[in-house]
Parts: sequence; C-alpha cells; structure tokens
Amino acid sequence: SIRRQLEKIESQPGYAHPKYENYVKVRGQAPDYLQGAGIIIDSKTGDVVAHAGGRNYTHSQYDFVLSGSRPLGTLYLPFVYAAAMEEKLHPSTVLLDEHMDMRAVMVGGREGVLGEWGMETANPKYEGRISARRALAASKIAATVRLGKDLGLDKVVARSESFGLRSESERLLARMLLGWEPASLPQVVSAYSAFSQEGRVPSSKRYIERIVDGEGTLRFRSSSGNSESQACDAETAFQIHSMLEDVLLTGNLAEHAAELEGGTDGIVMKTGTTHTFSDGWSAGYNGTLTFGLWVGFLSGGQDAIHEGFFARDLLFPASSEVMNTISRKFPSRELSVPDGLELVEVCSLSGGLKTRYCYHEVEHSELGSVQRPTSYSEFLRVGRDPIGFCELHGGGGVAVQEVLDDYGPDASNSVEQQRLAVSPIRPQAPVLLGTDPYQSVVLSLAPVDTSRDVLLRGPTLLLDHAFGDDESAILRLGMPPKLQFEIPE
Repeated sequence: SIRRQLEKIESQPGYAHPKYENYVKVRGQAPDYLQGAGIIIDSKTGDVVAHAGGRNYTHSQYDFVLSGSRPLGTLYLPFVYAAAMEEKLHPSTVLLDEHMDMRAVMVGGREGVLGEWGMETANPKYEGRISARRALAASKIAATVRLGKDLGLDKVVARSESFGLRSESERLLARMLLGWEPASLPQVVSAYSAFSQEGRVPSSKRYIERIVDGEGTLRFRSSSGNSESQACDAETAFQIHSMLEDVLLTGNLAEHAAELEGGTDGIVMKTGTTHTFSDGWSAGYNGTLTFGLWVGFLSGGQDAIHEGFFARDLLFPASSEVMNTISRKFPSRELSVPDGLELVEVCSLSGGLKTRYCYHEVEHSELGSVQRPTSYSEFLRVGRDPIGFCELHGGGGVAVQEVLDDYGPDASNSVEQQRLAVSPIRPQAPVLLGTDPYQSVVLSLAPVDTSRDVLLRGPTLLLDHAFGDDESAILRLGMPPKLQFEIPE
C-alpha cells in the first residue's frame, strides 16, 4: 500500500523531487527519493503484526520504524486535548477559533498569521466559538494553541510523556503544541492505541511469539512480558476516542470516509501535517489493531513533498486500504462507555446544558430562514462541577451554594435547582409575576392537589424564566364554575 501510494505521489503533475524510478545508487549516499514506512500492532499487547521500514532494502538498509523520528505536526493534537480532559475540561468546552499572530508559537517564522495547515484544506475558515470536539476533529490550529497555553505547557508535556511521547527540547515553547517535537512510529502507534484501551499504553514490541520447526516441534516461545502503563484515566481515553471518531464523520476526513468498506463504526483515523509540508503522518485503530504510516525524506529537508498536498492527500488512500485489510481479518470493536461518563444534552455554541431555546437561524435554499437546534449529546464526567445552562440562549448561571442551602435539602438532589440562572424565590401562593415571554408556566385544568401548600411543581418561580421541559412548571387550577347565561327581558 505504501509503495503504490508513493508511486502515485511521484506521478502527480508538478512533483519536483527526485523519483524512485530514476534512482542510481551511489555508495555512501542515502536515497534522495520519497520514502515511506509503517507499522501495525496489537492494541492490547503491543505485538507487531506488520512492519515496513522503507521503500527498498537494496537501496538503503535504514529502517525508519526502528531508527527514524520526525516532527508529528497535527498528529500530536489529541494529546493536547487529553491533557485538557484530565484537567476536567469537557469535549463541549468552548474554544476560540480566530486568527492568531505567528509569534504566539514561532513556527515557520516570526511574522504573519498562524497557518491552518492542520485543517488540511486550501481555504480554511475560522469558526469563532467552537467546541473542543469540533476543534480536534477539524485540527483547528489557533483554537488548540489557545487551549494548550491556557492549560500550561508543563501539563501538556507531562501528559504527552505519560503516553510515551518524550520532549527533547530544553525549554518549553508553544510550538510543541503543534507537534514540533519528533517521534517515532512505534511511539505513535503505542500512544494512539491507548485511546482504545482505557488509557493503557502497551510497552512491549514483540516480533516473535514462537518458533516451530518443520515437524511441528516448538523450538522457542517468547515470554509475554507485556507491562502496561496508564497514560490517562478511562474517562479521558473514551472522550478522546469519541472526539476522534468525528474526524471521519464531520472533520478532516469526512469526504473520504466512503472509502472504508465497512463504514466508520468503531474506527478512528487521523492524519497529521507538519507546517513545512515535508512530513505526512497517519494513525488509526479499530479497537483491535493500531496502525501508523509516515511519508517524507530521509534527509529531513524543509521542502514540501508536493505543493498543496496535505497528509490527507499523501496518506489516506494507503491508510484506508490498510484499515480495510485490518478490518476484514480483525473486525472493528465498539468501545464500552466507562461508568464515570454520562450522555448529557449540551449546546454546541456555548458548551452549557441545553435549554429549550438552543436554536439558531440558518438559510435554507428552498425553505428560506429556518431554525435548527444547536444541541447535541456529549459524554461528560459524572459528578463534574456544575457547568450551568447555555448562556447564549437560556441565561446560564449556577445558583450560589448559600441559596441552595437555604432553599432546602431537596435542592441538593435536583440538577435543575443546582443550575438555576438566578436565586429561587419561595412563592406564598400560586402567582405569576410580570410577563411570561418564554411560556415557562403552562396552565392546566388538572384537579387541584389540596395536599400541597404550594401549588407549583418543578422549578420554583424565577425572576426571569424557568428551564427544563415545557411540562416542568405547571400552575394547577381548580375546575372553573359552570358557565351561566342571562337572557335580558
């Protein structure tokens, strides 16, 4: 697969580097044509299933899998978000995707606007307020840099090292957030496999399990000797896995997802581009096996492999072929949701809990202006700190603890009461103060419940409006008297 893909790249119009077909071996000189390498491992044990160290062993015995390392570019981004999830941020956390001065990271120069090479599109667009989920799926450069700097570079580096990605720089600089540090293919596949293994990184790279002679006699068996290290907790691993699934659904690779024969269920794939376009990476897993691919030059030059070619263009055809072959022999495995996570409805624009007003207006070619929901289901940690309701559409906010304590013990067990936008008021009688523009109180002809002193149920009356379903705040009224008509004499 790698060999065929390299031949396709070299056959593209405008390809400006030496080609494999024109190579003449010169003693003592490494080949200057485009190289590629790949490795596939068992995600749980780390055992090596396939290994391709270079394009032609007779031209060069240099094995990139065993000896090579290159900057990861945007293939590194999931580990920035893993650090964020470990700090109890959420996939719904809102990030700012706006232009950023190149000097903020010092990658590729000191002037200009920070590029969007990682988004892998010739015409990138800034999206303003976006969720961390969207930022990772689309490899948003500026949003990721802002997130990493807010977290602290030391925390990102520490989390990356727990995955086996070591930093070689003496100083922590923001450029490391965009994959400036080099890494090897074995490090990449081990780190990515952890997202499918509840955060556990396999340490062994066993090539030989056993040797049997021609008569069937066992001559050698290697000890399993597999020791795992915990890179992150199971909740973080699943959250990153879920976010990476969006790469094939709505992110960088969505338009190519049809090339996967069995669909995208349980499959994660991500490509990574360096800012010089001189290295291309791809990694992915299906819950059973994990693969990693690289293309570039052994000289490690700064020239782009091909003008305008992202890692998606360089490697996805080979990556999809590899994944299809993997999935035929090792079917994809859906991961189970850890007990520490729950599905919660949130607003994609604010990151807060969904309200009934979480819609935005979009233009439809046939229907004109239509309202579409901005809410979706997200995996959030159980027992997390309150995040409040959507402040863009519903007011947001969290009631102060003193008010909750004063309001009564029932409030501490109610999600709605813990996240009221304003302090609750105890009504003395059924009453509605002022106007009700959001129709938060709905009249009902149900019989009066005389066993209760207060005839309001659901969230108590608010100064502005109530949240929750339309049925959650009902003012119960008695049956009206019989209607009588008087006929004038």
